[in-house]
Amino acid sequence: QQSPPNVQSFIIKRDDCQFHIVPLAYYQVQAEVKSVSRYRWDKNTVLSPLDLALAWGELTADRADNYITYSQSGRWYSFWYSGDSPWKKDFIQKHSGNHHILPANDNIKNIVLTIREHDQVRLAGWLVSVVLATNGSLREIWRSSLSRDDTGDGSCEVFWVTEVQIGTDIYR
Repeated sequence: QQSPPNVQSFIIKRDDCQFHIVPLAYYQVQAEVKSVSRYRWDKNTVLSPLDLALAWGELTADRADNYITYSQSGRWYSFWYSGDSPWKKDFIQKHSGNHHILPANDNIKNIVLTIREHDQVRLAGWLVSVVLATNGSLREIWRSSLSRDDTGDGSCEVFWVTEVQIGTDIYR
C-alpha cells in the first residue's frame, strides 16, 4: 500500500447515480481467494458486484485450510480456526481481509466475476472513498480501511481494481 502521488478524484455514473471516487492509497495484493460473495440486489451492487475474502502470506499454504474456515454474508466476512491451529486470531486478522471489489471497467468486471474460491490472484488499483451525489448533496457511502490491523465495521478494503492477474494472464 502506498499513498497516492497527487491522484485526482473522479466521477463515474452508474445507473441513475453519480459517484465521486476519491483514491486514498495505491494498493496491490497477491493472495488466495478464501471466499467469494456475489451481490445482485444490495444498494452497492451498481459499484461492487462482489466481495472477495482474501488471505496472504502463510495463510495461502495448503495446510492452512485444515485449520481455518472463511465465510461471507451481507458484505461481512468471518473466519473460524481450530484450537490446534498454528495461526491464531490476531495473525489471521492481519493476513486476511474482506475486499469490496469495484471494477474500473467492463473488462475487469467480467474477469472478477469468474474468480472462484482457492484462485491465486494479484489485484492492483486504489483503496478509495466513495461519495454519492444526489439532488445536489454529497454523502460518503463507503470509505476503505487503510490498515490491515483493524477489525469490525469499517475495516474492509473498498478496492477500485484496475488490474487483475490470474496465473500468467493479466487483465486491465
